[in-house]
Formats: sequence, structure tokens, C-alpha cells
Amino acid sequence: MEHRFGGLFMLTNDLGDLVLAIDTSAQVAGVALAGVSGVIASESRPAAGRQVEELAPLIRDVMRKTGVEFSSISDVVCAVGPGPYTSLRVGVMTAQAIAAAVGATAHGVCTHDILASQFDSMHDLITITQARRREPAFSVYVGLDRVTGPEIASLDDIIQKSPKAKVVATIDIGVPPVSPNPSALVEYFLGAQQGEQVRGAGLLPPVPIYLRPADVREPIDLRGKALRAAINQ
Repeated sequence: MEHRFGGLFMLTNDLGDLVLAIDTSAQVAGVALAGVSGVIASESRPAAGRQVEELAPLIRDVMRKTGVEFSSISDVVCAVGPGPYTSLRVGVMTAQAIAAAVGATAHGVCTHDILASQFDSMHDLITITQARRREPAFSVYVGLDRVTGPEIASLDDIIQKSPKAKVVATIDIGVPPVSPNPSALVEYFLGAQQGEQVRGAGLLPPVPIYLRPADVREPIDLRGKALRAAINQ
């Protein structure tokens, strides 16, 4: 199993049905393609605050370089967070749109599970990502099991959950930040599809994981007016 965080690489010419993986849940935009024999191509670009601008050209470039047609895609899998509100929606909505356009099936994977899958499952692990309002969201893993999270807490409280665990974070908390690897995302999907044990929850609906409600609310009086107008029509 080969992982590379940047650049494009080729592993197989045996395509079959293809899986497209998309991740905008952290500080990068990542795209990977996989066939029945494994990962075909994977590329990531720094995209903090620029996922909208970076993702579509990245998908286009990977598809062109590999000579793959969108009609060959049978499944689209995306990272569903927890992560920053806007960047997370970019990846999830793009995955849903591509799946709908080509008749593929869309899937989600928790970003914490992707991060955890990139490290030795023999050790306890804490994964930390940025949630909405720049709050840290975390999960705790023991072996293949996610035993806590995703939840929001202070950094001190997070570390106290499992003080001997290895900490892996996509944000700067005093340890080198790590980005989810799009190759790990697509390999996680393939493993789950084949019935292998994977870390965490496995495959999820392609819906963002938000740990806080939206800040914007429709005013109550406007909802009341809309309801009364509908009733009186």
C-alpha cells in the first residue's frame, strides 16, 4: 500500500469500475482514483480557504492525466468531517453532484477515521480537526475502534481523554499538522466495500458532520408569516 501526499503517481492499468475520492475537510484539496487493483492516481494541493478555487481544476487535471472518463466512475467517496463549514461543503457537494451527473453512488467517510487509518492501529490514537468556529473536534481510537467522538472540547480536555495516546491533528496544536491522504480515503473505501475491518464507523452517507448548529437562522416571525401565507392561499 503506497501513500504519497503530493504529486501524481500511477499504480495500475487495470481499471474496471472506478472510484473517485474527494477531500476538502482540512487544509488541502485532495483527489484520488482507484480501480479494482488499487490506487491509480492521487494528488493533493494546499488549499486553506481556497477549496472552491482548487478542487474543480484538481479533479480535471487528475482525470486528464490518467485518461479516465467520468462515465467510468461507479462510486464517489468524500471526507465528511468534522471540518470547517465552507470547505467541507465544497467537497461533499462536489461529490454529490458528480455522482448524480454520472449515475454513480456517493459515500462518506469521517475525516477522523481517514486520519486514523493512516497510522498503526496497534497504538491508541487521538485525531483532532478544526470544527466550526475554529473549535477543535476530536475522536479517540483504541485499535480499530473509535471509542469517543467526534466531539468538541478544549485541547486540555481532549488530551485528558487518553493521555498516553498518539495525537494526530490537521491543525497546529504543537505537533506537526497532518492532512488526510486522498489515497488513504479511497483505500479505506475499498476495504470497507470488500468487508474488511476498518477503523471507526466505516462508510457513511455523503452528508457533512457538523457538531454545532448553523449560526444563521430564519427569524421566527418570518417563518410564521410564511406559514400563515401558505395556509391562507
